[in-house]
Amino acid sequence: MKGLLEIYSELLQGSHALLPAEEAQFLANVGALRRRLGDPIKALATYRAAQALYKQSGQRDAEIAVLNNLGIVKATGLHDSWGRPRTFSEALKEAEASGNRPLSIQARLYRGEALYRLKNMKGAREDYEIAARFAKELGESEEEWKALYGLARVTVGRRRTAGRKGSAAARHRVDLIASSRPGRAGFALGFSGRQERCL
Repeated sequence: MKGLLEIYSELLQGSHALLPAEEAQFLANVGALRRRLGDPIKALATYRAAQALYKQSGQRDAEIAVLNNLGIVKATGLHDSWGRPRTFSEALKEAEASGNRPLSIQARLYRGEALYRLKNMKGAREDYEIAARFAKELGESEEEWKALYGLARVTVGRRRTAGRKGSAAARHRVDLIASSRPGRAGFALGFSGRQERCL
């Protein structure tokens, strides 16, 4: 990955005249690489630069996708507990305003996960339920599965915090959903996914 990061850096610093949207795409890719290489501060700065260029070039959907990526960096690299739901809320607001339902589903899945990690089971449940419904309507089976898996995890979490019996049965449902996808057993809905659109 470091070699790829060097190539991107050389291209950005070279004499190539890039349109703002092209430069933004390069920066989004560099942000993804920096995040995966464990440099959240540089990733955050790079994503912000990409977001500004997407805004300048009028590419609203790409700008929203970068907002989701900013939330991921805050959650995984900077451990910003309160910043991540706000960032995903902003992405959701923008996606809904633009009428982009797939991006609004992604923002709900990410915000649902952020709320789940903050033990806000009610908020997480609401986001997962809406994401599941919209994903089903759009025929997005991957996102519907993620939402259903998130809902099952919320059920387990709520039972645990309430000290109710039956959490073993709820945990079994989570395991059943997790194993229902070949090669994905043990998948934990986290801050990974298809938001980074690397070339």
